[in-house]
Amino acid sequence: MFIVMQIERTQREGVIGRFMDRLQRTAINEEKCEVMGGRYKLVRWRGASQPDWIKLEQLCLQFRQRVLLPQNIVPPAGIVLEAPKLPNFKRMILVKTACEIAERSKLPIYRRIIGVVDDKGTLAYELPMLLRYYSCVRVISSELQLYIQESERMMHELGAPVIVGGEINSLHDCMLVISEETPEAVVRAPLLCTNNSLGGINCISSLQIAPPKAVLAACPEDISLQEFAGSLYEFSGVREYNFAAGNMLCDYRYANLTEIVSTVCNRIEQL
Repeated sequence: MFIVMQIERTQREGVIGRFMDRLQRTAINEEKCEVMGGRYKLVRWRGASQPDWIKLEQLCLQFRQRVLLPQNIVPPAGIVLEAPKLPNFKRMILVKTACEIAERSKLPIYRRIIGVVDDKGTLAYELPMLLRYYSCVRVISSELQLYIQESERMMHELGAPVIVGGEINSLHDCMLVISEETPEAVVRAPLLCTNNSLGGINCISSLQIAPPKAVLAACPEDISLQEFAGSLYEFSGVREYNFAAGNMLCDYRYANLTEIVSTVCNRIEQL
């Protein structure tokens, strides 16, 4: 469960309009909604005055850190209404996009080597998926023991190599490097990451999926579509997405997946 909040200000112009505003009562409505089997609560505030943020906060209860607000609305200090972080949703998009890039590249399997930079160990359990599309995974991580265990399991179950440890320069000849954050050290290979930084040279970020039509129709215009789709996945069990990003930032501009595949293939040919 998560909360979608809509704020509608109804201020009128002129003296008579302001007088009518004073007479108008504010209204708060709650509605339980469902899309693709995923449930959420829609909270609507309508009035001419400032929103009653304390009342709105109370309505959210234990979901105060799962609140999608209109993109131009910021609660006052002291009010805890926060957008969710959506780590699982973003991680799934990251891994699915990396796999889609490999599949669409048509490169021979021996050229498909992927690097993973993962200080927290959160990508360790995505190795089986990556090894369906890449011949080898090279890992730089502080969680060495976890990755060593998983690398041994991958060799036993799939006969696929996972190379753990080494320096960042061991990733320079990878087809692609993935990370949930932007690594401090520079890699020459294209870097695919989940943060929303401006996609600089060699950095592919701000990954955006194209949700199903039902999700598009249900999402209010002033709510972030990516946050809405991600919250349905993270908190409401909606899984029927094509998780590969269709649009992302690369070299300071937005590009579609076909353009990203072409960029990655061109750069690996230059190695």
